[in-house]
Amino acid sequence: AELGLALALPPPSVEADLAERSARDGGGELRVWARRFRWCALLSTPTFLLSMVLPYFKGAHALLHAELAPGLTLTAALLWGFTTPVQFVLGGHFHAHAFAALRRGSTNMDVLVSLSTSSAYVYSAVSVLAGIASARAARGSPLQHTALGAGGVGLEAHDPALVLGHHDPVSEHDSHFFETAAMLITFVTLGKLVEASAKRQTSEALRALIALAPKYAIRCVRPSSPGAPPADEAQAAGWVSEECACALLERGDVVKVLPGALLPADGMVVSGSSRVDQSMVTGEFVPVARSEGDSVVGGTLNAGGAPLFVRVEACGDESALAKITQLVGAAQLSKPPIQAFADAVSSVFVPLVLLLAVATWTGWFTAVWLHALPRHYYLHAHMLSERVFAFMFGCAVLVIACPCALGLATPTAVMVGTGVGARLGILIKSADALEACGAVEVVLFDKTGTLTCGTPRVSDFLDLSPASGEQGGAGARALWRLIGAAESNSDHPIATALRAHASLHAGGGGEGGGGATGNGAPLPVPREYESVPGQGVRCVVEGRRVLLGNRDWAAAHLVSLSAAADYCMAGLEGDGKTAVLCCVDGAVHAIVAVADTIKPEAAATLRALRALGLRVGMITGDNARTARAVARELGLDMDLVHAELLPKHKALAVAALQEDGLRVAFVGDGINDAPALARADVGLAVGSGTEVALEAADIVLVRSSLTDVLGAVLLSRAVIARIRLNFAWAMGYNLLGIPLAAGLFYPAFMLRLPPMFAGLAMAASSVSVVCSSLLLRSVEGDIRRVRAALDEPAVAGAGA
Repeated sequence: AELGLALALPPPSVEADLAERSARDGGGELRVWARRFRWCALLSTPTFLLSMVLPYFKGAHALLHAELAPGLTLTAALLWGFTTPVQFVLGGHFHAHAFAALRRGSTNMDVLVSLSTSSAYVYSAVSVLAGIASARAARGSPLQHTALGAGGVGLEAHDPALVLGHHDPVSEHDSHFFETAAMLITFVTLGKLVEASAKRQTSEALRALIALAPKYAIRCVRPSSPGAPPADEAQAAGWVSEECACALLERGDVVKVLPGALLPADGMVVSGSSRVDQSMVTGEFVPVARSEGDSVVGGTLNAGGAPLFVRVEACGDESALAKITQLVGAAQLSKPPIQAFADAVSSVFVPLVLLLAVATWTGWFTAVWLHALPRHYYLHAHMLSERVFAFMFGCAVLVIACPCALGLATPTAVMVGTGVGARLGILIKSADALEACGAVEVVLFDKTGTLTCGTPRVSDFLDLSPASGEQGGAGARALWRLIGAAESNSDHPIATALRAHASLHAGGGGEGGGGATGNGAPLPVPREYESVPGQGVRCVVEGRRVLLGNRDWAAAHLVSLSAAADYCMAGLEGDGKTAVLCCVDGAVHAIVAVADTIKPEAAATLRALRALGLRVGMITGDNARTARAVARELGLDMDLVHAELLPKHKALAVAALQEDGLRVAFVGDGINDAPALARADVGLAVGSGTEVALEAADIVLVRSSLTDVLGAVLLSRAVIARIRLNFAWAMGYNLLGIPLAAGLFYPAFMLRLPPMFAGLAMAASSVSVVCSSLLLRSVEGDIRRVRAALDEPAVAGAGA
């Protein structure tokens, strides 16, 4: 009888809808900032050229200082025109957010940006307007001046040297700096664009996790007795199989999982026997045998050759995959940004600068109003208006305290540091990852695929063949020829390792073949082949009965195991290796150990990390015996070695260390590592890992080499040290520049800092911060030398 087929359309998935909406919002924010930055760059580039480049060309200099109207040059008009849309349209959100922060009684970087750009813009506009008024006054009747202050004398208004209101169009540009406002908004917008890009990557990680779950499932329904699943494929004739969306599955439903298909939900096998690839959950490379009564997890793969019938026990938000997704999302949202330090500084810095500016203006205005200043104060400052004289000191305080250097301290160091990292094959996704990586105290590694190669290889071969010559036994090469032939029909990872080893060590000869040896000779074709998942294989090769498998498989075929063989096998298993019995014609001829070998560079890298004062441990889903064996070989801290952990338990192990006040880094490569990668203060994923691990991690090691973990720590520490130095310089510059701008040294030494020079000093401080950050490039060579020294043992081991 034919199976009926029905199709049930799914309702919108809540998880998928939230992930899609999050990704869409992140993409929209990214597009908004990208569009703003393009317009900012388009408008601010001309301001930079007009003020910093073109004036040095003689022909352009004369043209740009031509007067369009009395007191208004072409340069001033163009700069004003280009800067206005940048200041009020493209930078409007900074002003809005600054106003909102002030209304809440707080201050942040938006307040600094709004305050500094507005002061530069307003001063420049007032300066241009004052220049226009001054030019018109100078072209009118001569100004008459009388002495001000005690002991003043009358001044000849027609004397050019003493006409305070004279206007020189060539030096007119020195009185405004529109480009400062335009360029500052452009640089800050670029930083926001980078931040939006990081948010977009977070959304992609969540989407990648949700995409692991299959969209549709085959649900089995039997109208007569819906509660009883078929015992096997042959009894499914009376059942109706319908394809339905996984979102429609309910607890108690029975689903059919074909070979090569993903399990649609968590549940229990009620019929069938196969191998299931659970690397998503445990990270282990060997598929496990699953039969009636065994639990399975949604999103894992039916890697065997037979279908499984599974009764659903958890689906939707209750599934293991959904919980992993929730853990990743929650952990990522809990991370504080590195810019929080700058915001904390600005919360004190901004009110202090405002108070100083107001106090400066009040003090000088009071002195002017009381006529307490001698006349030469105004003459030395070339000021016509007494009120402008006081305003210029207050404005200079605001301009020199502009947060350009403070705002560039972090992003420039981060940009240079991430660029160095990219050249080293260390991809750092965000600034907070840099901060966290440099401050970690504990580094936890996943085992499989991270500390180890991730694929099983033959590690030991014990030849137990009888010593009575060719008639009674088989030589090692002949034995490997039989092993290779026996495993030629299996795709099991252990069989693949045995077959690969046999291709290099088997002897030639024979006809036909299920493969070839290293010298090109074909392997014989096995006959009467039988394979049982989780047990082993048996077949006949060239007339000899070959059996490969574990103790139970050998005992089931009446193969006796000597005490010596049992002792050797137990020793190999005690070292965390998988021991395979190789039996020929009913007798044990060899024991082959298969293991996931440790990466050659692992031991040297872990020693170097410990030399930096870091504690090193391991978290794995593998069994405790194997974990202890690896930990002993690498010299790990046994207190930090955790085995047989599910993904959520890995994250909990990380959280437990964090609750003890430790900053933790986690290094992994698998889907099962995603919650721990996200929960750790910084997650590092090796480049050969899964897409979900790469998305959830804060740092990706492209080379998949453990030496890059050390490189990431060294680079992070160097970048954070540079950021702190930049912050110290930015704050020190303000501490030295503000008293000078406020006129503290003017009465005694006639030293002052006009706003135009305050702007120049502000730019110089920004340039110095950028140059300081550029010095980080020297760290690249240091890290390359350290990495090469650690890689030398690995290269030597590979060559051996």
